[in-house]
Amino acid sequence: MREGRVAGVDTALGIGLAVVAALLLAFASAAEHGAAHAESDVRAGGWAMLQALRRRPLWLVGVTSDVSSFAFQAVALGFSSLLLVQPLLVLSLLFALPLNARLTGRRVSRRDWAWAATLVAGLAVLDTLGQPTAGQDQAPAREWLPASAVVVAVVAVCIAVAVTRRGTARAVSLAVVTGVTYGVTAAMTIGVVGALDDGVGAVVTSWELYVLIVAATTGWWLQQSAYQAGALTASLPIVMVAEPVVAVALGVWILDERIRTGPAGWVVLALAAGTIIVAVVALAHSKAAADEDLDAPPPAVISA
Repeated sequence: MREGRVAGVDTALGIGLAVVAALLLAFASAAEHGAAHAESDVRAGGWAMLQALRRRPLWLVGVTSDVSSFAFQAVALGFSSLLLVQPLLVLSLLFALPLNARLTGRRVSRRDWAWAATLVAGLAVLDTLGQPTAGQDQAPAREWLPASAVVVAVVAVCIAVAVTRRGTARAVSLAVVTGVTYGVTAAMTIGVVGALDDGVGAVVTSWELYVLIVAATTGWWLQQSAYQAGALTASLPIVMVAEPVVAVALGVWILDERIRTGPAGWVVLALAAGTIIVAVVALAHSKAAADEDLDAPPPAVISA
């Protein structure tokens, strides 16, 4: 049980590990998009896509960084809560600023630095004023049924759109599913990490482990297809917002995680949360635009 543990050293460890996970995630998104977007949308989501991507060293670097990011996130959740860790992962957008600037040969704009400062300020308010507390590691499967029905309905609608549309509509629908499945993955991770206290046998027999594997692999696969299907500006902001929103919602709804504050504090937290979402969308759009500029072919030279 993690209840009552989000304080002092545990909080500091959770924050530090989440920041490292965000840094690795920044490298992963840049590398995976650079490789996936170069493949044809005709093969999106198929085995041929994976076969093509695995021959790209850049994609393999991205996958390695992605897996490492998840490992740090899992350890962070062992010390902290979804309410604390998941919002911190959006710091990957802040780390992406200098990374993209180096890749594109451009300087980070004042506007992006302003949004980065806004994001950090919003997260600081959320984590200090909210004082998030961890809940339970696991909940009975029956308590997950209402949330599961909502998740399945959202995923079904988005998949139906993705298989019938191309371009932006496909990228957006796949991004929504990616964000939802990553949010579910984070919630399941807490259960798996909590089971470690009872040994490896408890982990192997926990149903959360198998839901985690399905959700993580599905989300990862669909993210590659979303990168491939259309402009990164259409998919990245949605993934970056949907994942923490879904994870936090499940943490509060099912795992009994709580924020400790008064009525006035809730107003401030609501403003901070809204500010974070706006900053995330702005930075994700900026990062995506920079990535797309990097992918674009050089202008043709017309000779006389």
